[in-house]
Amino acid sequence: MKNTQMQRNSSAAVSKTTAGEKVKIRIKKNEVNEYFMEASERARRAKWISFGLLVVFLLVNLIFFRENITYSNVLYLLRDLDTGTYAVSGEFAPVTFGEENDASFALYKGKLAVSATSGFTLYNSTASVDVEDDTYMQTPAVVCGEKYAVTYDMGGNAYSVFNTIGKISGGNTEEIIEDCAVSDAGNFVLLQRSREAKYIATFYNSKLRASKNYYRDTYVVDLALDKKGENLAMISANVTNSGISCEIMLAVTSADSSETVTVKNAMPMAVKYIGDKLVVLCDSKVVVLSGNQIVNEYSLSGSPVAFSYSDDGIAVVCSENAVGSESSVHVLNSDGSL
Repeated sequence: MKNTQMQRNSSAAVSKTTAGEKVKIRIKKNEVNEYFMEASERARRAKWISFGLLVVFLLVNLIFFRENITYSNVLYLLRDLDTGTYAVSGEFAPVTFGEENDASFALYKGKLAVSATSGFTLYNSTASVDVEDDTYMQTPAVVCGEKYAVTYDMGGNAYSVFNTIGKISGGNTEEIIEDCAVSDAGNFVLLQRSREAKYIATFYNSKLRASKNYYRDTYVVDLALDKKGENLAMISANVTNSGISCEIMLAVTSADSSETVTVKNAMPMAVKYIGDKLVVLCDSKVVVLSGNQIVNEYSLSGSPVAFSYSDDGIAVVCSENAVGSESSVHVLNSDGSL
């Protein structure tokens, strides 16, 4: 009887005899923090209110905006959903694809991106296919950033934008596409031939929409975006009676103005952003710019035949003779020093 009363009344005093001594044990009720109880209740109400608003939102869209629920719009919603991971393994798996002489390859998020006439394919580290698209391109090319992979038909009008899930955007340009540059932030630029000028570069913002055009009356050779997509550079060859010069157009994508830096007696070949520096490869020298100022020029001993770059530096392979049996490799720091 005494034990039953003790269980029912948790705050009652209990007498207990141990080795001839009487000891009192008092059991207190569990204390509850009223603040956290109220916070929990508010969170619970917010959860059900949010769920109700979601249901209402879906019903309104299904009833009044059903015509806008299209396949392309759903793909656009997936543009920032990314399941790609970098896999590292000591074993290698073979990748099998159709034999095509005009296939273009690139690395995208640790995976192999292949653009061919039959379409675009993204292979993971186990050689399995993660993304497959059958859009036909006669002369396919692929350029990749940290966020998106862009394929385009060189000499055609088609282009497509992919992430690691699938195709999220694409279309056809009015003019013929000749080149493309992609930033790590997801912006990209398509270089096209133009009827109004020799070339037009169309800038696509982070929403994958064309937002700005840049016109050039000289022969554009290459273009580049920095990692954030905030700065655009285009190099072109200007042929005059005095010879060939390299014109470097510099533009801030958020502004409307641009400026030009000229390198005399040099034929432009390639341009890349390395950190906050712009590196321009010409037929006789490597030019490094910081902002709109030339900070270094490195003269090459032969004709450049290959060019590679990273965040740490630049490597240029030059042919030393007409036969091509001897070559030299020039490894430069990001500031253009040997």
